[in-house]
Amino acid sequence: ILKQVLLPIDEVRDYHLMSLAPEVFYKFNCFSKDTYLLIARFNMKAMSKIAIEKGWAGVSGHYFLTSNNIIKKHHLCHQVVGTGFPKSTNVLKREVGRDVDFIFTNCPVKLIKRLKMLSATYEKAK
Repeated sequence: ILKQVLLPIDEVRDYHLMSLAPEVFYKFNCFSKDTYLLIARFNMKAMSKIAIEKGWAGVSGHYFLTSNNIIKKHHLCHQVVGTGFPKSTNVLKREVGRDVDFIFTNCPVKLIKRLKMLSATYEKAK
C-alpha cells in the first residue's frame, strides 16, 4: 500500500524511508535500497557501518555525534548524511560548512530565518 501511495513521486529524489532500527528495512522488498536512511541515536558508528555495508542511502543523527570522518566515509560511498537539530546560527553554519546533505529540525521557521540571514551576510561579503 505504501509503495502505491508513493508511486507518483520518485524514490530518493523526493523521499527516503527513515528508521531508528535497521531491521525495519528488511521487511520492505518493494523499495530501492537507496531510499533507506538510518537514524542514529547514540549509536552513530554502528548505524554508519550498517548503512555502508548494506549500500543504503546513508545515515543521519544529531550533529554532535556526527563526526567529519563519518561524513567523509559516506560521501566516498556516494551516500548521504543528515544531521539534526542545530539550535544556534553557529552550529547551522558549521553543518552547512561540513557539507551535510540534510539538516533536520523541529523548528523550520527559525531555521529558514537563520538561513536567510546567513545568505544575506554571504551576499554582502561578495
